[in-house]
Amino acid sequence: MPGTEIVTHITADMMASVLEEEGEPVILACIRNDVNLKENLAVLDTVAAYVGPSIRVCYATEELFSMIENRYQVTGTPTFLIIKQGKLLDSLLGKTTAQNLMHFLKNTLKTRRSQGNYLNTGQETL
Repeated sequence: MPGTEIVTHITADMMASVLEEEGEPVILACIRNDVNLKENLAVLDTVAAYVGPSIRVCYATEELFSMIENRYQVTGTPTFLIIKQGKLLDSLLGKTTAQNLMHFLKNTLKTRRSQGNYLNTGQETL
């Protein structure tokens, strides 16, 4: 089931370029193609609408789990990863709401900015 246009379903061919791209971070959701897919995509859609083009929001399903698990030590699903230039900034394991995911994102980016290892998105709300 595809997400909306603002949430990208990444494939194996896209994974390296999406996760390694320069600039702003990527939110990558590792979600199963099961009865919860629609609910998880709705959470991602809400977050993507909130962050706009400043942060890329994407998801991967089972076909990419082994690659992602090996690289980022993902232990379950759903897992929400914040990645910048291939490096894991933080992860959130388990079902969540859009509000909780946005709070997690804000806290992660705020911490990284204060440590001086994050590029500013220019959005005052993040």
